[in-house]
Amino acid sequence: MMNNQWQRFLSQHGASWDEAGYQTHFANPPADRPWLSDLSYLGLLSCQGEGAEKFLQGQLTCHLGQITPSQTSLGGLCTPKGALLSLFRINRHDQGYLLGMPADTLASTLQTLNKYIVFFKAKLSDVSAEWVRLGLQGQGADNILLALFDDCPTQDHQQLAIAGGYLIRVPGQQPRFELWLQTEAAIQLWPALMEHASFAASQLWERSEIDAGLPWLPAALMESYIPQMLNLQALGGVNFKKGCYTGQEIVARMQYRGSLKRCLFIAEVNSQVPLSLGMQIDGERANLGQVVRFVELSPGHYRLLAVLYKEEAESQTLYLSGQPQASLTLLPLPYTIDPEVFERKVPKL
Repeated sequence: MMNNQWQRFLSQHGASWDEAGYQTHFANPPADRPWLSDLSYLGLLSCQGEGAEKFLQGQLTCHLGQITPSQTSLGGLCTPKGALLSLFRINRHDQGYLLGMPADTLASTLQTLNKYIVFFKAKLSDVSAEWVRLGLQGQGADNILLALFDDCPTQDHQQLAIAGGYLIRVPGQQPRFELWLQTEAAIQLWPALMEHASFAASQLWERSEIDAGLPWLPAALMESYIPQMLNLQALGGVNFKKGCYTGQEIVARMQYRGSLKRCLFIAEVNSQVPLSLGMQIDGERANLGQVVRFVELSPGHYRLLAVLYKEEAESQTLYLSGQPQASLTLLPLPYTIDPEVFERKVPKL
């Protein structure tokens, strides 16, 4: 559900969007100022009520007890077989929570959760039309927020409540923040933000998301991966001590048996064919992975996230299916993955 009031406001400032909701204007902002991007391609789901925590604790991969007014988390919603239905960031809001996710997965997530919420004193709703999500990044981004609010989150996933919304620090090579704001608050704050930042296309935010190795699960890839295949456990989005939730047995078994074969990689590639979500990646055999997130850096040159078979990715030349010349160059992840998730070492007796 798009926020029409916000889009009308931004249109007056020269913004335009593609069919997927990405703001496409201002693709080359000045490099000497922080960048501010519209994130209207993301939606917000609300779960409110005295039973919200208990309900979500039994559904999600993250631990609801660790989500506080100052701490957010990544998380996932799985099928009983452990396959991810949705991937999100969750925070505390009012008497419950907000879950930010790709807009095209929100309706199915709402439908799935609504099957079980009837047993709890809680209510789910799509509040995307009532909120604005912005991305602020670059050297000096934290100083802008400090000047405006006299405070600023300093650690990844920390949150600061402000009038009409929240500031959330997210992982990145440079300071990066998501601003979750009610529409009127966003409109009032816009002039102050633009005094010190440049308006930038949504794809520039996507590039920094890829550089941070942050997973992405659009509707086209729902139920394709378990959480570890998207490195969710390495980013704090899976809690293995919280107890039961939907799909927990499969997710835990994968972790403790050390049987994971595929995981998320950052890569670059030159391609004569435009990339698409789910595009197949081949090597010495076919179907060794899929493209799950990408951004075009220059014509035909892409940076991407791909789920790949780890052993083959590290020992073979992989390429886009049907384009042997379009070989992938793997880039380092900015975080570590416990090697025992791939091969658990059993103590000798």
